[in-house]
Amino acid sequence: MKYAMFLLAALLLVPLATRAACASARGRGWVLAGLVLSTAVYMQTSIHLVQIEAYRAPDHGFVLCITDLLALSLGLAVALCDGQRVAWLPYNSFWLAAFFATCCASSALAAEPELSVFTLFTLARAGFIYWCVTNCIRCDTPPRYAYVGFTALAVLVTARCAWQFVGEHIYRVSGFFVHSNTLPTFLLLLLPSLVLLGLCDTRIGRVGVAIIAAATLGCILVVVKTQSRGGMVATGLAMGATVGIALLLAPSRRVKFAAAIGMGLSTVGGLWLAASIADRFHNAPPASAMAREEYNAAALRMADGNLLGVGLNNYSWVLSQPDAAAAAYKQGWFVMSNDSVVGVAHNIYLLTAAEVGWPGLVLLVIVMARFLWMALLGAARSRTLEGLLELGLAIGMICCLALGSLEWVLRQTPVMDMYMITAGLATGLADRATRARATDPAAGERNATGPAGTAKKVQSSRRLAGGLRLPMKQGPPPRRSEPCLSNRVTSTADTVEGSEPPQRGARDAAEKAAPTP
Repeated sequence: MKYAMFLLAALLLVPLATRAACASARGRGWVLAGLVLSTAVYMQTSIHLVQIEAYRAPDHGFVLCITDLLALSLGLAVALCDGQRVAWLPYNSFWLAAFFATCCASSALAAEPELSVFTLFTLARAGFIYWCVTNCIRCDTPPRYAYVGFTALAVLVTARCAWQFVGEHIYRVSGFFVHSNTLPTFLLLLLPSLVLLGLCDTRIGRVGVAIIAAATLGCILVVVKTQSRGGMVATGLAMGATVGIALLLAPSRRVKFAAAIGMGLSTVGGLWLAASIADRFHNAPPASAMAREEYNAAALRMADGNLLGVGLNNYSWVLSQPDAAAAAYKQGWFVMSNDSVVGVAHNIYLLTAAEVGWPGLVLLVIVMARFLWMALLGAARSRTLEGLLELGLAIGMICCLALGSLEWVLRQTPVMDMYMITAGLATGLADRATRARATDPAAGERNATGPAGTAKKVQSSRRLAGGLRLPMKQGPPPRRSEPCLSNRVTSTADTVEGSEPPQRGARDAAEKAAPTP
């Protein structure tokens, strides 16, 4: 039944979503929002074309989900409607291709190459999602739709975890995922930029701010109820850094009020949950830490003994074999020595080194560092709300990098998809701002005060302190259709979200009415 429903969804959803995305920027935005939201329900909307159920590695089959269908629709719409402005090889493509090529070489030398193909398929679909999101934002789709998806996702995850805790009496909530340790990394990729949006975008009304605040607080509580020690520490540091940045760069009344409320709630919540949190840190099972150390030690031996590792997605298979080769990697094991089926190393860097060698790990670090650099560079170059959002995306990436030393969840499909979505947002925003400055050096100033011809009429503007400004609305904008991107006239006013197009009709009428000399 699930396969039939997925096939029906593919036959109906892809054409309809593609048509909506081709029709207008708003249609593309809603497809983007759906793409973001769909990552949370990956397991509930996925089908396995091929599956090895007993295998405990990150990938145990070829998997398709609703996220893939929406990405396909978005990619088709961008390519068909605005092929001239599409970046066919967006930022970081070379290093992504180099990492993928190294994974292919490692897979060819693996003991079980068919297991490697599962992960190669997952990496390819994640790269396609990055391509779609980058070009969607690059081709002037308003990024606010991505944050609509972030908000809906946060509300949905909070509601699901609340039911697990209250209705199902689950001690460590996991949301829509199998294990609770997946949630912190997944949520931290989006929470910092979502918080900055709610605090600093003065165009959001009270209802919108209330929804974002409730979703954020709910997600923070969800991370606490996962009982993930690394997740709780990372969330506390990330939220503190986010609010501190907002106070430093945009100290408005809303930010100060939110900071005071957040501090009060954190104090009360911390005192209320202090006993359970302290118990989790001090009384965690020693076997859990020992198992992690054994897995990581085996990963180091694999990386040191094989130039390209033991093969992509082959870590668990090699250690599960009853032969001398597996015994060599399991030297000194005590906790996990009797397990016939072995899991994976709880460290994304050591797991990568074990499976694709040290060269593969170096390339992975380069890819992630370049995405982080792009987000930080975009934040440094832009003194607008978009720059703050880039900074929030960078905080989320830093949290992902830090938690990668404790978990392997970046290899899980939903987390990988969310990471590529945030990387696509950061790249698309930075690329759009760069093209706007190259087209017209005064584009940054018009982004702050409005389009040319109206800056002198606007005596004040909505400001974010520290020089960050948003255009001041002068009444409701006129209704107009949003044609396909291929039919639009590119201008600075079109490329900068929030600016209003010049009133060309009124200007042309005035010129015609003027007497001819």
